[in-house]
Amino acid sequence: MRVDFAHLRSAANAGKDQTPHDVFGVSLCRTHHVEQHAIGVDAFDNKYGIDLWALAAEFARRSPDWEMRASLKMVSAG
Repeated sequence: MRVDFAHLRSAANAGKDQTPHDVFGVSLCRTHHVEQHAIGVDAFDNKYGIDLWALAAEFARRSPDWEMRASLKMVSAG
């Protein structure tokens, strides 16, 4: 199965035709990526009993990429 990188969008992190920073992303299969965009992050979280925002933060926190970890610190401080 194909794995997509799903950017989580909110009013605070993306405008029209803008992609959120990778710190706001999670890995999802294509089917669930499409569903997440169709129903929104909150509805997706409720349906599956998960917290995509927390998963994205955990991925960034554990990233070997220092720029990713630094981006998370900037987001958390703001």
